[in-house]
Amino acid sequence: MTINFTRQDFDAIAKLYGYSNLTEQEWEKAQDNFKKLIEENEAPRFLYIIRCLPYNYYKIRITNDICKRITDHQTGCPFKLKFIFAIEGKGLQCQLYIP
Repeated sequence: MTINFTRQDFDAIAKLYGYSNLTEQEWEKAQDNFKKLIEENEAPRFLYIIRCLPYNYYKIRITNDICKRITDHQTGCPFKLKFIFAIEGKGLQCQLYIP
């Protein structure tokens, strides 16, 4: 089975999700990510850091949906969570190192 998305289809999806103001470079990256997700079942992965305020407790994890993950964490936490950092990476894996 083949699905052929046109630029018009991508524009409609972008407008639906509020991504219609992307630069051309961001647009191409989004299309590549979408193609990988559809064709290769390869979702983008992000390493992210959040902080539990007012404490210096940090959570460092990997996810493919940062907004959803932070919302999920906030639901189960009585303290305010602050997004600190995220970076997209290919083939990210969690490893624990204890010196």
